[in-house]
Amino acid sequence: MLLWEAAGRYGWIHELFFPPAGKILVSFVQIMLSGEIFGHIGVSLWRAGLGYILAALIAISLGVLMGYWKSAYEAFELVTRC
Repeated sequence: MLLWEAAGRYGWIHELFFPPAGKILVSFVQIMLSGEIFGHIGVSLWRAGLGYILAALIAISLGVLMGYWKSAYEAFELVTRC
């Protein structure tokens, strides 16, 4: 933790890419106290949920197609036979 703080504070690594731990902690406390973080959490959960739903719809649809049509199964099968 001290090495992380020193690397950011003394410019060993550019602060834009590797901010000091103390600066991160202060920013975190500020957005927690302002309530701003809950909006960010909501957006992140929405994006994760939407991504999961889209992936599930595609995977389930593809699985059904592969189950019904042998040509679809052969086209999308990832495991090759030896």
